[in-house]
Amino acid sequence: LKGEKRLRNERKKKEKEGIIKKVTPQDYENLQDFKIRDEIWRKDEKTGKHKLFHFSAIYQAQSRSGKSTNMMYQLKQIRDLYDIIILITESPQAGIYKGDIFDFVTTGKNYKKIIQIVRFFQRKSDNYLNFMIILDDFAKRNDKILRNMFTNARNSKISVIHSVQSSTMVNNQARYNTLYVFLFNQKNSEAVLRSVNFWLLNFVKVPEQIKTKKDKIDYLISWFQRMTQNYTAMVLNIDKGIIMKSRSPKLD
Repeated sequence: LKGEKRLRNERKKKEKEGIIKKVTPQDYENLQDFKIRDEIWRKDEKTGKHKLFHFSAIYQAQSRSGKSTNMMYQLKQIRDLYDIIILITESPQAGIYKGDIFDFVTTGKNYKKIIQIVRFFQRKSDNYLNFMIILDDFAKRNDKILRNMFTNARNSKISVIHSVQSSTMVNNQARYNTLYVFLFNQKNSEAVLRSVNFWLLNFVKVPEQIKTKKDKIDYLISWFQRMTQNYTAMVLNIDKGIIMKSRSPKLD
């Protein structure tokens, strides 16, 4: 409880400072499409040239929700922007991960060594390469290395995606330092409630006529389930306070 209170206070402070914004979409029922290439391949204000802006993202969904298919679709849109893409997964034989997207695939037991090697190389080479590291279904909520990936990997030209089945697998540093959160339809009421409490309750500004916390939660549960039907992901941009939607064409 003390930890949750501290995190709420930290979030309120960041909201006041403009670091974190509450989402106030003009039309809750008509979210714009998420286009990852437009998001991360942007014009640099200083040079006027396009450059890769490294990011962190969390994919949250239970199995058979379209999570992996969506992630593969997003990666194909930006594959050419990265020199090396590494997949660290508990399911290295999964059919969805076959193909030429990844330069290196390994199991979860090697994740510390792999991340340490990448960070060491970037330090010694003055961040020579653009890396993407994908961590698939890691239940290591309090892991220091994972926390560090979300807090400062972008400064070393490393993008990171953490794919999880539940918000309980997301550590608090990742929660407040990730750029994008992909939320998919959940299959049971407890999982839905966790998603609403963990991500949406303090992120979305509900209509003014909804006053009590219970009514806010009920509203967000209904809205969340409706907006994530048919394998559609709700994409939160934490920095800008924007909600978008994403659906892989392969699922159409």
